[in-house]
Amino acid sequence: MKWALSLCLLLSVGLIFTPNTLHALPEESGKAELWLTKMSTAFSELNFRGLVVYGDGDHWESLEYRQTQHKGTHFSRTQYLSGIPRTQVRSGNELFCIHSGDHIAGLTPDVFKPLNRDLASKLTTILASYEVGVFSNIERIAANDAVFITLTPKSDDRYAYQLWLERTTGLPLKADLLDIKGDVLQRFQFAELELNVTTPISMFSSSESGHALRLKPTPDRVSSSEASWWPAWLPSGFALQGYNKVSGSEGRQGERLTFSDGLSSFTVFVDHVENDLGPDLTRRWHATSATVRHTRSNTGDFRISVVGELPSVTVSKIAESVTLVDQLASR
Repeated sequence: MKWALSLCLLLSVGLIFTPNTLHALPEESGKAELWLTKMSTAFSELNFRGLVVYGDGDHWESLEYRQTQHKGTHFSRTQYLSGIPRTQVRSGNELFCIHSGDHIAGLTPDVFKPLNRDLASKLTTILASYEVGVFSNIERIAANDAVFITLTPKSDDRYAYQLWLERTTGLPLKADLLDIKGDVLQRFQFAELELNVTTPISMFSSSESGHALRLKPTPDRVSSSEASWWPAWLPSGFALQGYNKVSGSEGRQGERLTFSDGLSSFTVFVDHVENDLGPDLTRRWHATSATVRHTRSNTGDFRISVVGELPSVTVSKIAESVTLVDQLASR
């Protein structure tokens, strides 16, 4: 397997870690699931404040993150310290974005996604798709000792993760997303961390100018019975997480299907278009890949777009397989 070979080569030549900084912990090697659960719980139960840097190698930003649990409600506040001034406040299932101008997708990213409090419910799926390793790493991050976790995909159609978890709480102090060559595509890391710090509830007020977004809890099962289009090929371990129809121009209907393996995710966009002269294309922006293709059915012309945190080859293969459900059933 390419992933296993690449990782072994990188470790052996010291491109990721040197022998002096990494060694296996036999007594903890069987506790991968417990560490991942601990990490998820940290985002559900801990009160903390920290300064975080995140980026993709070419572009780096920083933020201050605060989290507090109060009377059974989860509160968080993300104040972005670089780029356009903006703040994101979460109170339970309401997300409030504070910034000037209109809402722009990606303006207030969740840098901890997918390593958040929802991960615990996806462990079975994750462990079926990734080999998890637990190591002892003497590196200290933000003045805290870390346990080093690797999540290596069992196939070449997705990326790998490296995590450094705070030894006591399991909170991720640093996380890397790596391609098949072992290059870091995306990283976040705490530069400063204060544990057991309770932030005054007044700091989670949404009274400033901005706009609110209602977060919908993800159901255990998502119905796809209304879908007209479906990918004939999916990487193993990926399942539907969300589906909805959208209205386009001139009343044309479109569809959105989101799939995940518990860590990585991608979305299929199907849009009914006329006279779309845009070319078929595939692009990659660091961790995100996108493929656009056009197809024709007896109901008109359609643009199929697939966007996700996957290798370009995988995204292209998914996009090429998207077809009408009626045609899929007849195969």
